[in-house]
Amino acid sequence: MKKMEKKEEGKFVSYFIMLLLLTITIAILRFVKEELCLAYAKRKKRFIKNAISKRKNHDIRHAIPTWNEIFCYRLDYIYSRNHGAKLILLLGCSGFLILVGGALITIVGSSEDGDSLSMSQGTWLAWTYLADPGTHAEVEGSWIRFIALLITLGGMFVFAFFIGLISDEIGRWVDVLNKGTSRCIEDDHTLMLGWTDKSLAIIQEIALANASEGGGVIVVLAEADKQEMEADLLSALQVSEHPLLLHGTDVIFRSGNPLVENQLHKVSVVTSKAIIALSPDGLEPDEADSRMVRQVLCLKAFQNELSSHVVVEMQDIDNKELIEMVAPEIAEVIVAHDMIGRLMVQCAREPELTYILESLLTFDGSEFYFERWDELVGKTFDEITWRFDDAVPIGVKVASTDNILINPKNSYRMQPGDSLLCLAEDNDSYSVNDGSYYHKYQKKKEDTIAQLVLSNAIISSGAINSSRNLVRLHKEKLLFCGWRRDMYDMIMQVERCVAAGSELWLFNPVPVHERVEM
Repeated sequence: MKKMEKKEEGKFVSYFIMLLLLTITIAILRFVKEELCLAYAKRKKRFIKNAISKRKNHDIRHAIPTWNEIFCYRLDYIYSRNHGAKLILLLGCSGFLILVGGALITIVGSSEDGDSLSMSQGTWLAWTYLADPGTHAEVEGSWIRFIALLITLGGMFVFAFFIGLISDEIGRWVDVLNKGTSRCIEDDHTLMLGWTDKSLAIIQEIALANASEGGGVIVVLAEADKQEMEADLLSALQVSEHPLLLHGTDVIFRSGNPLVENQLHKVSVVTSKAIIALSPDGLEPDEADSRMVRQVLCLKAFQNELSSHVVVEMQDIDNKELIEMVAPEIAEVIVAHDMIGRLMVQCAREPELTYILESLLTFDGSEFYFERWDELVGKTFDEITWRFDDAVPIGVKVASTDNILINPKNSYRMQPGDSLLCLAEDNDSYSVNDGSYYHKYQKKKEDTIAQLVLSNAIISSGAINSSRNLVRLHKEKLLFCGWRRDMYDMIMQVERCVAAGSELWLFNPVPVHERVEM
């Protein structure tokens, strides 16, 4: 009894599978028929109408498309527009082979006992021939072998198509990864918008800053190709002389337009801790600055959610006010071109200044840090200078006005919310001491001040030369090699620094009359 129930249950499952395959096959065939008929009717009507209107009746017969052309066109149309058309075509071919093959096997085949096969048994045999090419090797009978061979050949086509489908999907997925269009899910990372010749140097400095914390994450969003940016970074890492060191920092590249809000979402702009927007290369200064204004406006859309510190690079100092006008509280503007010009003038007059700036403006060695110290609120700046053993306080960022005071008066008292600017090796390498050092040497400091007062009295009495005679400005002779679009600003910078009667020589390929006009 149980065997009969299992047999009936097996028949039910077989019939259900057959019905499902038959339904899918009929639906696909009906869809193909309707598509072909509709397309053929439309194309025929259109071609005939065009031919009649152009009075080319002798070309009507050649203008009407054939069934083969209609079939190929509609198949290409559906295949390109519908991503699931590949799978549907594969299932349709498989179902058609199984149903037709099962019906033929049922007609010409027989069981081992000589009994005729049922439709479910024939369908199952057709599936085995389709799935395993070696199954039909032991089949007896000419007709059944011929049918099994045809089903096997169809199965080889189906599985070849299936392998191609899988290969295409894997290739498409790999292409998406290579193009860098997937979403980057990071938190507390540094976001760099744009890729220029300054990018590698900035990555190096950020990596040095993150070295004390065991590394960090830098995400780069630029319109450049992801693989090209990765190749640039890899070549900088593998160069034999002065290679770029990441110190545990991971660099993630994404290709996209930084001016598109959706692309900014892709690199987790809201959860970033700092944003650096680089001015593009190869554009005129005004055009590049207008792009940076658009960049700031795009970031302004996240103003309610954005807590990152935003630094924007511009090329012309005259355009700096545009950023301050459209988004005064979002971004800090750096005009690198103007800043480098002024530093070049200063370093040309004082060569030793180059080493000082190189040490201070990089994260290798000591650098500047802002930090709030609640225990120093109410203390004078004179006392604060004694409260750090491993740092040098040099200024204060006033919370009420957001201004920065460099070397304020000794009588200035720290207010709640003020940040102290210190020169230290790292942001976690210094802390406030107990103040005993200040009280211990307070008496010695007062004695030193008394000695200085006595020395000033002697100087004012004429016992020694006045300090005014000790500092003299000498005439200088400077040479500028090359030309910059802001040469006038650099000349004015030199004018403010040198003594009267100094000389400035210009050596460049620009004609003299053009220099005067510029």
